Amino acid sequence: MKTTYLDMKKCVGMLERHNPLLVRDEAGGYLLFETWGMMYVWVLERMMSLFPRGYVDMRLLLYELTGLDKDVCDGVVRMSRLPDARRGFVMVEWADGDAQRFRSLELLVTLLHRVTQTLPDRRWLVWAVGKFDEAHGFGL
Repeated sequence: MKTTYLDMKKCVGMLERHNPLLVRDEAGGYLLFETWGMMYVWVLERMMSLFPRGYVDMRLLLYELTGLDKDVCDGVVRMSRLPDARRGFVMVEWADGDAQRFRSLELLVTLLHRVTQTLPDRRWLVWAVGKFDEAHGFGL
């Protein structure tokens, strides 16, 4: 009987291309996205459903999106060295299409990227925020 092993480099490459944030669905399975932009749209939608009033708990966000242990999420937030991360909360005015809201969303996406030590793609994030705003009628 032949034993087959996974090629971890291919698995890691697939995750980097299709889900660098390692976000999971509600059942705990990893999601695969066609583009980083589609992943960011999914994250924005999920974030708004978790925090509809805009008061985003960074630790809870990490836990809900990745399924990591809550202590690990706390450590990621504390060690992130991102502005506002020490407090652990970020305010997002969902309906405001202003620069402050974008900076808050960019900070949250950067935090999510810290889990896998990948860099956010600002171009895809701008695209995703545009699609998100269009879908919800924000900023019109």
